[in-house]
Amino acid sequence: MALIGGGVNMEKKNLSGLDLSGVALNGINLSGANLSDVDLSGATLRNVDLRDANLQGALLMDADLTLADLRGADLTGADLTNGNFIGAKLDDTNLAEANLSKSFLRGVSLHGANLRGATLVEAKLEEADLTETDLSGADFSMSFLQGAVLELADLTDATLTGADLTGTNFSNASLKGTNFHDTNWEDSFCESQPPMLIRCTKSYLEAQGALIK
Repeated sequence: MALIGGGVNMEKKNLSGLDLSGVALNGINLSGANLSDVDLSGATLRNVDLRDANLQGALLMDADLTLADLRGADLTGADLTNGNFIGAKLDDTNLAEANLSKSFLRGVSLHGANLRGATLVEAKLEEADLTETDLSGADFSMSFLQGAVLELADLTDATLTGADLTGTNFSNASLKGTNFHDTNWEDSFCESQPPMLIRCTKSYLEAQGALIK
């Protein structure tokens, strides 16, 4: 594995299209860099500064992004399958059409992020903060959303088929066309009356236009 030492400043550098697969870039400053279509599959990017970076179409399968700062980064169409995001910062990140299947996002904050049309099949999102995120058309099939907060999120036409929704908070979320088939929606929350959360009911979900069985 090639190694580039921490503290290196590559801010706003143009690295578009490079093959950096398997490279260790721990602690590097890549804020504002152009990493579009770069191959970072299997790379180690621990504690990397990727704020406002362009990662459109990037390949990040099996990448380790522990403690990485991706706030404001553009990952439209990126492949992040089986990525590790422990402690990463993803607030206001653009992940539209990105593939996050089987990624580890437990406890991560995605507040205000754009995940429109993203794929999160079997993603681990326990206790994640998805407040005010755009999740319209996203696929959460078989994902793990126990204790996740999706308050004020837009889940229009999103798919939750087979997901674990134990303790998931959908308060004030847009649920029109959201597919709850084969989920334990009865164990999730749909309304907030501080300091209490009110469990979802069939009548509430149907009134919001959600699809349930």
